[in-house]
Amino acid sequence: MNDTDDAQDRADLPDENPNRPREYHGVRTVIAGAGVVLAVAAALWLTLLQPGPDGGDDTGGVVDLPAELVVDGRAVGERIDNLAPDFELRTLDGESLRLSDMRGRPVLINFWASWCGPCRREVPALIRAQERWGDHGLIVVGVNIEESDGQALDFADEFGINYAVPMDYRGEVFRAYGGGGINGPPRSFFVAPDGVIVRIYAGQAPDELIAEHAHEFVEAYAPSE
Repeated sequence: MNDTDDAQDRADLPDENPNRPREYHGVRTVIAGAGVVLAVAAALWLTLLQPGPDGGDDTGGVVDLPAELVVDGRAVGERIDNLAPDFELRTLDGESLRLSDMRGRPVLINFWASWCGPCRREVPALIRAQERWGDHGLIVVGVNIEESDGQALDFADEFGINYAVPMDYRGEVFRAYGGGGINGPPRSFFVAPDGVIVRIYAGQAPDELIAEHAHEFVEAYAPSE
């Protein structure tokens, strides 16, 4: 091999400069880094959307109605004249809320979700009902369906919700009240002090009807003062 051939072979070899590998692998390094960032972002997103405060720990649901609270041999169910299914759920305030603990008071249960347009239009009327009739015995309970605390908190802060918001992370309570499938939120149940369902709204109730029926409900069932 002559000097000319040897020089040509050396010209075909990669530069021995130690910075050279970064030139060769730079694009792959950027792609790998982007993949890591995307993976972390996806994990964070899934964590934020995961229902429940601890990634699915048991946070309540439907419970058996105490035998002493079963009146007139009525069935427990989601229909008018049934005893309202009992439930115990954690609220956004971190408290435990059980429906049967409210016996003796008229209760308006509203099932909702932040993505539900009719729920957004309906909630101001529920806030007004609690403001107007809360001091006369009415308890409004807004059960959130299968969402994270963050989603429910954002919604509650946006509207200034003034009533308890229990979290039905698995949708179990909503299904016990006939929800799920095509029977989406909102759904509202007027529960008399003896635990009997006396009125149901499926879908968004007009503001004036909520006001009218909340008034009638309290007048009929509020504790005497």
